[in-house]
Amino acid sequence: MSTAPHTVKRRFMFSAAHRLPQVDEDHKCHYVHGHNYTVDVEISTVSLDERNFVLDFKDLEFFEEFLRNEFDHKLLVWEKDEKLVQVAFQNTDIFKVKVIPVTPTCEELAELFALYVTSVISTMLSKDFKVRVTVWESDKSCASYETKLT
Repeated sequence: MSTAPHTVKRRFMFSAAHRLPQVDEDHKCHYVHGHNYTVDVEISTVSLDERNFVLDFKDLEFFEEFLRNEFDHKLLVWEKDEKLVQVAFQNTDIFKVKVIPVTPTCEELAELFALYVTSVISTMLSKDFKVRVTVWESDKSCASYETKLT
């Protein structure tokens, strides 16, 4: 039996708008704009299950539903962005708002998603595994976050 990890990867997509209030006003990301995000979820383990899977790809459908229901075509608002919180909630007829506890950077979204995926699949997998989530905001720019459960 190999000690090298096996990895499965599934790709997901969603569209959302956001702004980064923590950057200077001369930075284009300071203002509301949108992305067609791609999210890669990778699960790695040394031990395959009785089917010789890391896990069944369909076992990741929960994440697709999560993205669709919670993030797709939403305005992602950092809970501490007082200006955008006020504007967004005064205009719920034109905004679908998702308030999040982190700034909506690729780095922070990757961490948020990795922790969520880890919490859900930890109930499915009874072995050591690693989760790596990569969030792409364009075909050139991405950030990743990795968790391990042993």
